[in-house]
Amino acid sequence: MGMLESVLESGKFGITVEMAPPKGYDFSEQMEDTITKALAKLAVIDSRRWIGFLLRLLPELDNTDLSKLTPVEKRMLQMF
Repeated sequence: MGMLESVLESGKFGITVEMAPPKGYDFSEQMEDTITKALAKLAVIDSRRWIGFLLRLLPELDNTDLSKLTPVEKRMLQMF
């Protein structure tokens, strides 16, 4: 198996883009740094309450009135 096939199978697409981008294409992701930092924060969450809160809130974040969050929920969101 070649290096490209190995990377594709492992799901490391960012590395694939850096290895062999087609000429004239820019595959940089505008939010890549932000997403990378957020995923690092998510990986170390050890509170069931915080995980549950994020699981409920994040899918509906665009439709959520943040002013209606409780003080505790606001603090949990700020921690993220």
